[in-house]
Amino acid sequence: MIHYTCDVCGKDLVVEEDARFEVRIEVKIACEPKGESSDDPEEDFDAQVSDILELMQGVDKADLERGVYKSFRYDLCADCKESYLEDPLFRRRVLRLQHSEN
Repeated sequence: MIHYTCDVCGKDLVVEEDARFEVRIEVKIACEPKGESSDDPEEDFDAQVSDILELMQGVDKADLERGVYKSFRYDLCADCKESYLEDPLFRRRVLRLQHSEN
């Protein structure tokens, strides 16, 4: 049997008894077209590929992957799911920490 634990609070999630919520997060580079382009899309593509290959020279494969894509997967209990949905980027929590008197 697969064992699940809430990745936020550590609660054991019993498959037959507890609701389990999965959060998937992807962080990836947003490819935006650069400034001006020529009238020939194939020429633009070839130039972009050439530029990318030049930038990749001598860079470790793992560093390249970290620079453009990373995914995460978390299991949450029902209570932590609600907290996550209310503040998915933890903005309120960060603000509370910044205004703490300690």
